[in-house]
Amino acid sequence: MRARKSALLLSLVVALVGTLLVASYVKHSDASAATAETKISVLVAKARIPAGTDSKAVAAGLTQLVAMPKSTLPLDALTDLTTVESLVAVSDVFPGQVLVRAGFAPSPNSGGLTIPKGKLAVSVQLGDPQRVAGFVLPGSEVAVFDTRSVASGATGAAGAQDAVETRTLFARVTVIAVGPTALQPPPTTTKKAAEPEKAVPAAILTLAVDQGEAERLVQATQTGKLYFALLSRDSKTGSSAGVNDGTLFR
Repeated sequence: MRARKSALLLSLVVALVGTLLVASYVKHSDASAATAETKISVLVAKARIPAGTDSKAVAAGLTQLVAMPKSTLPLDALTDLTTVESLVAVSDVFPGQVLVRAGFAPSPNSGGLTIPKGKLAVSVQLGDPQRVAGFVLPGSEVAVFDTRSVASGATGAAGAQDAVETRTLFARVTVIAVGPTALQPPPTTTKKAAEPEKAVPAAILTLAVDQGEAERLVQATQTGKLYFALLSRDSKTGSSAGVNDGTLFR
């Protein structure tokens, strides 16, 4: 009888120890899982970031990288500012708040168009050949040529005509937007009326220029004809004396 009681007591002790061991293992496993959860370093505001602050100002000491569990983060949490470059904060961001992609947008002052600092946006309309057959895209760099009439040397002579010359207006300038293509009325020709002219495709291209360049560009669109040349990083451009009928083959 005593042996039976001893065996029963021993079995109870063994069961109790086993239960405690299982509970300890489960607790330890949960803690390990929490520790092993994937963490991501995201940008967190160090100080208040007012609405309208551009990304460059945000990058200048207003944020810090903080490692946080992935499961606690928004899907568009920012790990750096490359995806919001040239954008501005759409609302105030407070200290400790995680920065998200949806919190940045183009500046409302530019109508959604990102204009380089210190520049103006000026648009011109060009046909397909004049805009390099549509290969000019936002971000492209182009040289701009202007063909215009200039007074000939025979001022006042009977039958005198103005000469035409082409010169480089801008050696290198950046295109920041390309608008939709539209049909431009056909140029006036001497062809018979029985041969109708086809409309010419044209598109709006917007350039980033300073004030002086803007004045020259507007003047050229009013008095001459523009032609773009697409540039690569290695293209060589600069000022020149231009060319006219008298110097065309020299």
